[in-house]
Amino acid sequence: MKFFLVILAVLWIPAGIVAQTSENKDAGVFHIGLSSSTFDNVNQNDVMASIKVWIETVIKEQKLKEKAEVEFFSSFESLSKAYTNNRVDAVSISTEDSIRLGLEPEFVYLPAREEGFLVNYAIIVHRSTVDKEPGKLVDKKLVSCEGYQMLLARLWLKSVLTEHVPGADNSRLENLINVDGPAKAILQIFFRQADAAIVTTGAFELACELNPQLRKDLLILSVSPPFVTSFFIFRPTWQGPSRERFISAILALQTTPGGQQVLNVFGSSRMEKQPGAILDGTRQFLIKNQHLIQSGPFK
Repeated sequence: MKFFLVILAVLWIPAGIVAQTSENKDAGVFHIGLSSSTFDNVNQNDVMASIKVWIETVIKEQKLKEKAEVEFFSSFESLSKAYTNNRVDAVSISTEDSIRLGLEPEFVYLPAREEGFLVNYAIIVHRSTVDKEPGKLVDKKLVSCEGYQMLLARLWLKSVLTEHVPGADNSRLENLINVDGPAKAILQIFFRQADAAIVTTGAFELACELNPQLRKDLLILSVSPPFVTSFFIFRPTWQGPSRERFISAILALQTTPGGQQVLNVFGSSRMEKQPGAILDGTRQFLIKNQHLIQSGPFK
């Protein structure tokens, strides 16, 4: 979610045109599509309020001339129609939806943190846990959290459990619940209020830095491959000076005080342009586990 706030904060979004459609494209207007599948539970009004705090400073520093029109798509079908009909110039999209849309991007734009832009998940248990095998977590109380980095966490957990317990019924994962943030999930394991937590490795390392006792009492049971959960992409057929100006603005955020404030507030240190091949590992994982995506709470 925060990633897309960073993207929007680069742009000028005049009041009154947000969430409008882009049927009639105007010169000098940049049309952005935001897929609801990449958002966590955040009110759209809160999103816009956060952006407006920084937007004037960023516009001045980046010297952007264009305006931006944003449309939120509540379904994959509506996003697909807008993209294929050239109603949007760029979209934020989950890697899963990009496969369904048949995208083969040459480049993607990703938020980078100190540990990089790839996401790894970890299953965390207390060291006192008797059964230290992933298969033993079926029917146990598992906790996780929401956020754009966590988009594939549950699917990965399901793949781990079915690997260790072939034929495991989805209903046996009813005890998987969300809590408010990774810190709370980790602390529930520390205080033995839950059997296991699924968080990013970055969140776990940060928690251990703040509280070294966590590393002594908690254990990483399993770590996922690196994933790219979602990304920002420009439509290949949209070309011209406006495209280059927006790319430059996105990649130069960290070079100005206003841009640095935006990145800091939204949990990133910079934006990176990466080759589309960076998605290969994640795409292979999703294709391999397509049968899990279509079942139970992981659909």
